[in-house]
Amino acid sequence: MIGAMTDTHGPSRTARTLFRLRDLVAVPTGVGAAARAAVLAGLCLTAIVALQSATGIGHLASSLGSTVIVAFLLPDSAFARPRVILAGHAVSSLTGWAVAALLGPSPWAAAVAVGLSIVVMQALHCMQPPAGGDPILIVGADPATAVASVAIGAVVVAAAAWLYRFGRGSVRASGS
Repeated sequence: MIGAMTDTHGPSRTARTLFRLRDLVAVPTGVGAAARAAVLAGLCLTAIVALQSATGIGHLASSLGSTVIVAFLLPDSAFARPRVILAGHAVSSLTGWAVAALLGPSPWAAAVAVGLSIVVMQALHCMQPPAGGDPILIVGADPATAVASVAIGAVVVAAAAWLYRFGRGSVRASGS
């Protein structure tokens, strides 16, 4: 069959078309992967900023920048699963909020909150390394506003990651 798709001048038109289609859904590598991830990350973060502007919530959490890199450059990673994105950011944000309420805003409280969020994420099987930055933001800012900012961002990134994974055919029956 491979021979039927080639001739003396290289791959047939059908084969070239199939290769192009395959390249659209395959996990790209190299510069192409970085370019695709950059475009998707930029679009995703732009959507987050637009939603935050519309709601009056003004923080763009730096942890979301790391999350979009994982979601779009490493889409088959366990860290790129939408459930893990949502749960990891939720756990870290709520841990940061709780520690800030107990210890007040300080670098020490932020350090404790990051450590606790790691333990809780691991226990709940929702380890999201970029979410480790959430407690630092939350302890150092108005916790309610910061948690809302992270929540908006995590929902947008998780939805975009799910759509990207679905488009690539890597969404399983469980939806992750």
